[in-house]
Amino acid sequence: MQVAGRVLEPKRAISRNESRDPAAAVSTSKLYVGSIGDLTDQEMKTYFSTFGTIDEIDVQAEKGQAFVTFADHDSVDRIVSQKHTVSHRFLVPHKHQKRTTPRILKISGILYVTEKDI
Repeated sequence: MQVAGRVLEPKRAISRNESRDPAAAVSTSKLYVGSIGDLTDQEMKTYFSTFGTIDEIDVQAEKGQAFVTFADHDSVDRIVSQKHTVSHRFLVPHKHQKRTTPRILKISGILYVTEKDI
């Protein structure tokens, strides 16, 4: 959006309580959902598709978590501001934030930096 020759980026208004959370000011189209238990990707897709167009769902059942990518970041903003129950399971979704520091593993006294985080 341009006004008087300047490029402006509109941002959603946030409450004072949310302003203390560094994730509140971040615009992202990816959602992290932990403690999903035995929820399937179809159950997640059916529920979260009511908030917007879903580009991708990555359910990691062995870790009990899922990542939902939407076409628009407004969907994520609406979701994190509400409480959710899917198939009698209470969920607390968060905005996905990339790690800023690489993950370091120590195996047999040798330090390794994982390729995924480089």
